[in-house]
Amino acid sequence: MTALAGLDDREVRPIFSKIELTGNWESVVSGDLHLIRNLDTGESELFDWSRDRNEQKPLQAAAHAELVALLDARRSAEVPAEPREAEFEPSPELRDQLEALGYIHGAESSSEPSGSAD
Repeated sequence: MTALAGLDDREVRPIFSKIELTGNWESVVSGDLHLIRNLDTGESELFDWSRDRNEQKPLQAAAHAELVALLDARRSAEVPAEPREAEFEPSPELRDQLEALGYIHGAESSSEPSGSAD
């Protein structure tokens, strides 16, 4: 791996990222190599920043199984968050403040307009 300016010959650790803006992407940078994977399609692109800083000429990602293995290991180590029910009940004072700010809307009031005939 390439050493960063100002550092001695210590090993440079890989940097991982995950982006969910225009798709579902993850990447790893290790030294001058940047591997990007589209999680929706499974396609990967590999770039060598020492030769292609603007990432215009992808290399063969399959040729760098080590980076692919890093992404796979990182992904398998992630623990998905379990959705759970809210366990917090705000005090009446906090509920009034949240309603005044527009965060909640009469959660305890009836959905029928007042004065309606039965």
